[in-house]
Amino acid sequence: MIKPNDQELEDCFNEFTIEYPSEEKIEQTIAMLHQYVPEKKKVHLFQQVYKELLGVSRIFWIANLIYLAVGIGFICLGGGNPYMTLFLLAPLPVLISLIDVFRGRDEGMIELELSFKHSPSQLILSKLATIGLFNLVCNVVLITVIDIFTENILLSSLLKYWAVPYMVSISLCLFLSIKFRAVFAAPISIAILFSLGMAISQMAPVYEAVPTGMFLFLFMAALFLLGLGVKMIYKGAYHEFSD
Repeated sequence: MIKPNDQELEDCFNEFTIEYPSEEKIEQTIAMLHQYVPEKKKVHLFQQVYKELLGVSRIFWIANLIYLAVGIGFICLGGGNPYMTLFLLAPLPVLISLIDVFRGRDEGMIELELSFKHSPSQLILSKLATIGLFNLVCNVVLITVIDIFTENILLSSLLKYWAVPYMVSISLCLFLSIKFRAVFAAPISIAILFSLGMAISQMAPVYEAVPTGMFLFLFMAALFLLGLGVKMIYKGAYHEFSD
């Protein structure tokens, strides 16, 4: 069987003509079908984040409830050190929740999230804001319970045992999560936090002797690192990993 060459095929197809519809008919068809196009529902960014947190990040809500229960029980019933309790427990819910915050990136779903109405950067920052505010409320509740039922909280001790460790651990974990997988960054940050906590509990007099100005410097440095991490996320300067 002899196969036709390109010129023969072109001559054969030229014998057939296709009549294209006019611009008027195209416009009429579009106008007729427009009524069947469903209206796009406007979903606010924080509404989308709220749904995702309820559906995906149950571990975050559970971690905060456990944190409050353990903190209150350890202080009121167990007679534990309230400051060391804040030192070790306060950052944990946020550190654990960062695994869910960066789950889309770590599992290679950035391309899918780019098709959403909101960008991955917006979703990550909104999740961080929601998680941070809720955890801060839990911290305020626990501090209030400590102040009422155990002893008066000193602002200088609160800075040393809560504000600085809280800010340093979260900013460090966030920065590591941007550069590496959050599933690795969170355990590393938790291990560093507990190692420092155990060391400080053994050398409490030395820790107490550190000038308050040094803790203020550390707090501002951690705040700067946190702001740098937020800026990197806002500009999309985080990596997508592939196995």
